[in-house]
Amino acid sequence: MKYDLDESVMIVENRIQNRKIRKLRRSIVSLSALCAALIGLAVFSLYSFISFSEVGSSHSVYGTLMISDEAGGYVLVGVVSFFVAVAVTLLCIYIKKRKESEKVRNASKTE
Repeated sequence: MKYDLDESVMIVENRIQNRKIRKLRRSIVSLSALCAALIGLAVFSLYSFISFSEVGSSHSVYGTLMISDEAGGYVLVGVVSFFVAVAVTLLCIYIKKRKESEKVRNASKTE
């Protein structure tokens, strides 16, 4: 036999951990892409909403942006972006703690 039982179990556990890590990394990339898309959509919407006027004009649309009825979309994009950022942060903290606990487990196995 090439491997004994303990080595086989360790190899299988390492493969399972590697698959979980790859899955978490994919989810981080997906959430980052979603957040970037939402920010891009918000910037595009804001750019298309604001009409640039002449320099000498005394009217400005910046002050009335949040007063208008269409501000709900911007608020929604801001809130969703915030929650996505919180989710990505929590996911990163989870991965860091998991790696630390994995190092502790591997250190205890080798002793």
